This record gives sequence, C-alpha cells and structure tokens, in this order.
Amino acid sequence: VVEFPPPDMHLRQKIWEKHFPSTLPLADDVDILELAMKFELTGGFIRNAMLSAMQMALLRDKKQLKITHADLTSSCEQQIMGQLQLTGFDERVLPRIKLRDLSLEQATMSQCQEIIGLLKAKKVLTGQWGFKDLGTRVLLMGEIKKFFFFFSLFMHMEIFLFVAEAIAYECGKPMKVFSCAEMLISGNRSLSVGGDRSRHKVSWERIFSDVNTGALFIVRNFELLFSKSMFDFGTLGYVIHQLKRTTSTFIFIFDGELEHKDIVSLNKTQKDLLDLFNFVLRIKQPLLGMRIKLWKSLIPTNAPVSSDIDFEALGRLFSDFVQTDIMATIHIAASLACLRQKQECVLKMEDLIKAGERIKEKKLSKDFKGIVYT
Repeated sequence: VVEFPPPDMHLRQKIWEKHFPSTLPLADDVDILELAMKFELTGGFIRNAMLSAMQMALLRDKKQLKITHADLTSSCEQQIMGQLQLTGFDERVLPRIKLRDLSLEQATMSQCQEIIGLLKAKKVLTGQWGFKDLGTRVLLMGEIKKFFFFFSLFMHMEIFLFVAEAIAYECGKPMKVFSCAEMLISGNRSLSVGGDRSRHKVSWERIFSDVNTGALFIVRNFELLFSKSMFDFGTLGYVIHQLKRTTSTFIFIFDGELEHKDIVSLNKTQKDLLDLFNFVLRIKQPLLGMRIKLWKSLIPTNAPVSSDIDFEALGRLFSDFVQTDIMATIHIAASLACLRQKQECVLKMEDLIKAGERIKEKKLSKDFKGIVYT
C-alpha cells in the first residue's frame, strides 16, 4: 500500500510554480511562498485556483492581462470552501469567518496567528523534520463582567465561536461543534442501553467518532467540567485519555474566568485536564479604540450612512459593549432606518443610539425575556 499524504508548504510551493506558465503576466506583488503557506490546497485545487485567478484578471482587463496577488488570494479562498465541502462526517460545520473579519486586541490576534502558524507547519514538522505528531489543545476564556444575566453570557459565547471559526477557516479545516453538556446528557439518556460501561461507550464513541478526519473540534460549555459538583471522574479520565492519544486540534470554550483561587480548589483530575492545554486565549472587554474600530467596520460598505455619526461618541456611550452587542445594535438601527421614506432612508446617529439603548436595557434587565438579535 502506497500512501500519498497531502503536500506540505514546500511541495505546495513547487506545485504553484509548475502551474505558472513562463509567459503568464504576474503583478509584482504576487508571493508564491505566502500562497503555499497560507492555503493548504492539493494539486487539483491549486490548478483550479490558478484558472479562477486568470478568469478574474480577464474580466477586469482583457487587453492588458495581469494576475495580482489579490486575484490569487480570492480564488484560493473559493477553493478552500470547495475542498471543505468534500470533507464529510457527522455534524460537520463549514467555517466562513476569516481572521481579518474579527476586530481583536493585538495580543489576542498575535496568539491566534501563532496557533494558525503552528497548525500550518505541522505537516513539515511531522513529515520532513521527524517530529512526533501531537494534538493541539486551545482554551478560550473571557474576562466577563459580573453580570448574572443570560444575555451578556450568550454574547460572549458567540465571540468565542467567532474566534474558533476563524482559526478553522485559516487552517482550511471543517469543524465539529459539540458541548460538554451534550456529552454528559447523551450519556445519561443512553442509560437504558446497558450498564455504566456500555452507556459511556455509546455516548463517547459518538462524540469522538470523527477524531481522525482532520477536523477541528470545538467544545462548548467547558466550564461544566470544572464545577464543584463534577464528581464523574470516569468521564474526566476518558476525556483526558482521548485528548492525549489524538493528533487532532481541540478548541475548548470556557464561558467565564478561572482565577487562582478557583484552580486551588480543583480536584486532581480537573487539574490534570487543565495541564493539557498548549494555548490559553483570554478574550478581553474591548477598549475604547477597539470599540471605535468595531463601530466603523461592522457597518456594511453598501449601507447608506449619514455624515452625523460620531463613532467615538458611540464607543464612549456604550462602554460595556462587545462585538456582538455592536453587531446587534447596527442591525436594529438599520432596520429602523430602511423603513423611512426614501430621502430619509439612511442610517443616522439617533438610530444607533436608540438601538444601543434597547440592547443596553436588555443586558441590564434581570427578567430578560426579549429576542436575542445576532
């Protein structure tokens, strides 16, 4: 049996060079090495990306054909989505959010880029350089203000998912998303199948059935495994066993913070689980400069916008807003604006303030029963 593994970045660079005819006019900004490093495409998809980029260049200017780096990047992103659609397994989710779509603090963005770089370099490290193939475990947690309200926690959870999805997209991997609660509940529901051993086997095999498909695993509600009421050491032990033996990438979402006093009170099995993580990303509340950037960047370029909008004032007025709060505010404000007469059908400062106050009121409401806008 002869196995042909997917090409690493060095082989991809050679494949790219083979697909570039010597007479093909390329712009000065084309960087083949960057394309090979950024997009984990096989030979057929690289060829398709090349042809797609040529078509883009022809549509732009038929007389003076010149392929730019932007053409190649755009065509590669299209091929990545096509490649992901061919990867089939149970409960597959295709990532669509890019890292550049997120507005993160520089430290967090650098950590994300470090994780992506490590995952992209894996094929070279384990193939040509002889390193042992090990799994990667990432923990996402947030410095959430001490609200006891569902709305704020939900919004922070969505931010974690955005970050995890962006990492999956940049690595060209499909996702499998499940929760710790799902794992525990599915185990309890399988009680009628047999004793404890067969019950756990049914639920755990379903959760980890696709562990070797090359997917990126997203595990939500990870904080449940660190609660004081978590005494199921068999479950924790099996999770640790699976994480140690797999070469896949797991991103765990911890909705909250683990302080030093919390870690001290953990049992030994919980501490062993915590020690497995290679990266810990703390998603912080955005500062004023980042909030201003979010307000500006999250309004679609095609949306008609009034000149009276003061983004700095919005950033100061809604100081506790995170990215998803701002997204919801803009969405509500735009829906108010588009219902007005044609000459008044533009997004105004008053629309954003009114919508922001609605979101703020729901965040502060102890008996919140409204609709969550995303």
